[in-house]
Amino acid sequence: MTTIRIEDATYENTKEIVPFIKAKDIEETFNFSGLSMEEGFELCIQNSPFKKAVFIDDELMAVFGVGEGHGEEIRFKYMGHPWMVTKLKIKDFPKTIVKYSKQYVRLMSKEFPLLLNYVGIDNDISIRWLKRCGFIIDKDSTIVNGNKFFKFTMEG
Repeated sequence: MTTIRIEDATYENTKEIVPFIKAKDIEETFNFSGLSMEEGFELCIQNSPFKKAVFIDDELMAVFGVGEGHGEEIRFKYMGHPWMVTKLKIKDFPKTIVKYSKQYVRLMSKEFPLLLNYVGIDNDISIRWLKRCGFIIDKDSTIVNGNKFFKFTMEG
């Protein structure tokens, strides 16, 4: 029987998972922000009041959270930026991940009634997961740092 444990994420979790993150997530982080996975992940942890680590059978499989608006976006104090990084191995647990993801997305949307972020247009695994969680994916792509992304949103 599969056991799931979800707890507050720590910097130690980021160090543990970074070597096993999907290559597509590493590429997407760099293409969007110009940051390495480690740098981007550190900012996510620092700027996210809500961040969790997911363990499946006592193995760290994912870290996710929601960051607060910043810069120009600060006027939208009810907007949060959801994010998630996973090991490729997480694909072996699709129903479990979607079930728990939906629960935590609902919790995020209580704190941040508008959830918004971007996903690489060729990140099929993440796009399918976002749709299953109830996010709306824009049909038209947005160019960020010369790369194409889809905006995804959820209003709670």
